[in-house]
Amino acid sequence: MIKKQNTSKNTSKKLTATKLFDLHSDQFSKKTIKVKIKDTFYPIKIDQIFSETKMKNYIMELLTNYKNFESFLSLPDYTLFLTIKHFTDLDCQDINDIDSQLKLFSIFIDLGIVEPILNAFDEKEMLKLKSYMTTVEKNVEDFKNNPEMIKQIEELAKKQNTLTDLIQ
Repeated sequence: MIKKQNTSKNTSKKLTATKLFDLHSDQFSKKTIKVKIKDTFYPIKIDQIFSETKMKNYIMELLTNYKNFESFLSLPDYTLFLTIKHFTDLDCQDINDIDSQLKLFSIFIDLGIVEPILNAFDEKEMLKLKSYMTTVEKNVEDFKNNPEMIKQIEELAKKQNTLTDLIQ
């Protein structure tokens, strides 16, 4: 009896940091769109897939700044600004206070770049972000009446801010 040789290769490769960076870059690639301001086109790279890490950073920034809102009318604009901030390569990462962020978002609106950027995102990714936000909102509601949990969250936020200050 002739034994059939297995033709499929079951190779095992070592997973290295370099390989992980490559795999991450492949999975979370960006696409370039062009927005027109006056007669000039400007390239902007946008995320094709929203990583969980970026969604967490988005939510953390939203929750951290949420208590600083003077008007809930600004909240929709702020969430759109955060979407652009966290999922594009527009140079606004260092703008962290709400007033400056909302002023910059007003500039985005006036220059007509908000709609083209938001329309370029994959609808599934926008729905994924919305779902993620809904889950967080539900969790926040669950913890709202738990003073011990609120205290722990505030302590974690203070630690994160301290770590961020040390890194910078």
